[in-house]
Amino acid sequence: MKKIVFIFFLLFCVSVFAQNTKRELLDMSSRVISLDKEIKGVVTIGGTPAVNAFLFAVGKANLIKNGVENNNLRKLPIWENQTFFQKNIFDLPQVSSNPPDWNPNYEALLSMEFDIGFVNSALMADKLEKKGIKTAVINWDKPDSIKKTMIFLGELFQEEKRVEKYLDYYNNNTNMIQSVVNNHNIVKKKAIYLRLDNLSIPMISTANELLQKAGASTPTADLIIENASLNIEKLLVWNPDVLFVWSKNDIKIALTDERFKNLTAVKNKEIYVVPMGAHMWTHYTPEQPLAALWCAKKMYPESFKHIDIYEEAREFYKEFMNEELSETQLNSILNK
Repeated sequence: MKKIVFIFFLLFCVSVFAQNTKRELLDMSSRVISLDKEIKGVVTIGGTPAVNAFLFAVGKANLIKNGVENNNLRKLPIWENQTFFQKNIFDLPQVSSNPPDWNPNYEALLSMEFDIGFVNSALMADKLEKKGIKTAVINWDKPDSIKKTMIFLGELFQEEKRVEKYLDYYNNNTNMIQSVVNNHNIVKKKAIYLRLDNLSIPMISTANELLQKAGASTPTADLIIENASLNIEKLLVWNPDVLFVWSKNDIKIALTDERFKNLTAVKNKEIYVVPMGAHMWTHYTPEQPLAALWCAKKMYPESFKHIDIYEEAREFYKEFMNEELSETQLNSILNK
């Protein structure tokens, strides 16, 4: 009898221990996910460079188990600059197809050891769960998605204090910009983020959120799609004061293509290549509060002459991504 009681006692203890090592939380699509208390490895299956950037910002670059195998992708600046924060990214297996599809490589995923895979849609999460792959959804379909992503990851990795510090930085930057704009009676400039090589508007919601926080008005604010083609007639009607563009080649196009010569931004040569750090600064990235300072200084240099963007970037990456970047790396990010 004592032996039976002892066995039941052991089973009870094991059950209690198992419960104490598990925890539940909601991901960004309100799915309940159950996790071990300690996460030892993750993969970024959808929206990989963006999700990587957020993992860098919560100090978890070392947990990422996937990388980039495709040689064409490796040559792109977006991946080259990620090596500043995840040194071994080109030595790790690729777990999804090239963007924008991000189709999972089930064979690769099932052969790897990790605790959770990040995806950017609930539909993909459900497909992966049916294969026995634990997932969490991270997405950018709501206002303040960048702060919400950091809050979610802070809870997931139990890094709430780190995230609280980040949110203070974010709010302090945006509040300061708003205060300067109001106190200097700045007339807000019209600003748009464009790719001129294919005349398109990428990442509309996040770019608009950034530009508005930097003190601009955004003619694209009423667009409800995330990426859009653009005709020259519409661009001429909008007639932005400032163009933020994808690449240096876009500046060349703006200044030499006759179609753009009547734009105010072109006439005044207010065309700026967006920096690319852990991700493109106008895209879904925790670098947004740093990007807001950069945009504000570009649009209103006299009002923000107290901002040293080089020093701000150096401190940001040291503080939030655990990397003290070299002068060469910072110049690469800032397109100097």
